[in-house]
Order: sequence, then structure tokens, then C-alpha cells
Amino acid sequence: MSEVVVEEGTRPRTLFNLAKGRVAVEIQRLNEATQLPESVKILTLYPGAVFGEMSFLTGEVTCANVVAEIDSEINQIKATTIESMLTGEGADELFAGYLYFNDCPSRELMHSECLRIWCTLKSSQLNSTQVNSSQLKS
Repeated sequence: MSEVVVEEGTRPRTLFNLAKGRVAVEIQRLNEATQLPESVKILTLYPGAVFGEMSFLTGEVTCANVVAEIDSEINQIKATTIESMLTGEGADELFAGYLYFNDCPSRELMHSECLRIWCTLKSSQLNSTQVNSSQLKS
């Protein structure tokens, strides 16, 4: 049993931080023997992990499913929250940060910087989502 946190092909425009629990990153691949699509787990994320940064920053569609494997607590910051901050005090600094990420030389550096910024933003408008086993789909 598992609950989909992020669905492949969507645009959640949300930065996620796994506070508790464990999630799996899964992609769809064609099974050569059956010629049917199947879900393949490519990564397991543990507390402290940040995911969804590419969709959050660029608006791109997600390229994988993220599935809660056990009861999990996932914090999230929606891009709309940040966008509303762009019209208020500090907008120049935030815009400069956007330009930095837009020219970021690698995904790894972007992920590292997102994690650093996440810790800084953690005290601002932050939503928390509980994923409990009673909510999991069969």
C-alpha cells in the first residue's frame, strides 16, 4: 500500500521536504516481456530530503512519481506563496535568487542550494501534510 505524493506528468509547483517517514521515487518503464508499462523504484528518500525543486522553480512537469512507503510527514512550500512574496518587501532579493537558480550550472548544485534555502524559509509560511497508513490507497 502506498499514497502518491507527487504524480508523474503533473505541475505541482511545490517544494517538498520529507520531515518524517520514507518515500520512493518511481518512474514508468515499458516491460519488454509483457509490453506493458510498469512502475520501477529508482530512489528512496529519507527525512531531510527535498524534492520537487525542478517543477517548483521552472514549472516543468514532474518526471517521476513520489510515493509514501510508510506513514510520513511532508512539509511543502507552494510556488504561489513565493510569487506573492515577490510583490512585497524583499522582492529584489528574491528576484536575484531566481536569476541565480535560472543560471545554475547543474541540477546537483540547484538541489544543494534548494536545501540550504529550505532551511532558511522553513520558519515562513510552511504547510505540513501528514500521510498516515489509514489514508493509504489499496
